[in-house]
Amino acid sequence: MIRLLARFSRNTRGVAATEFVLWLTVLVLPLLNVVDLSMYMYQRMQVEAAAQAAVQAAWNACNTSTLLPTKNCTGVLTTMQTAAQGTSLGANIALTAANVTEGYYCSNGSGALVLVGTAGSTTTLPTKPNPFTCATSGGGSSKAPGDYLQATTSYTYSPLFPYASIVSLLNTTVTKTAWMRLD
Repeated sequence: MIRLLARFSRNTRGVAATEFVLWLTVLVLPLLNVVDLSMYMYQRMQVEAAAQAAVQAAWNACNTSTLLPTKNCTGVLTTMQTAAQGTSLGANIALTAANVTEGYYCSNGSGALVLVGTAGSTTTLPTKPNPFTCATSGGGSSKAPGDYLQATTSYTYSPLFPYASIVSLLNTTVTKTAWMRLD
């Protein structure tokens, strides 16, 4: 028995394979995390692109001189949904009527947008401020407020390796909002 152990300890065949297996177990977990995080980031960018495509489709499909496309442009929600679902995520992108708003906005002294009046949706018109200027927004401008359309898209991400990656710790519902000034 001692001879067998001595002979076994001198045998070096398979040492490289053993080391490879040991290092492979150490490197697989980070590799799975990189793959999963990369997929998460790619699909997050697709959600951002979907939101931007939705507001651009509304701007493109509707006559901007009449403004208020959520009210004056028939089928604008369907057009926006079709554009949003034109990404590689397809019908998994959610854009509902509740996630589309329109309103009159002005920039305040620091350049941030401030809602003047009330926001509208696909079923209600936004209200205009009275007077129809940006004087009350903090910017003190006598210019007319801009008509802005906002769309919020969402997507539920499923991690590729739910028990082996840190992505499962992230929020799996990805939500992005895009704005576009229509006038």
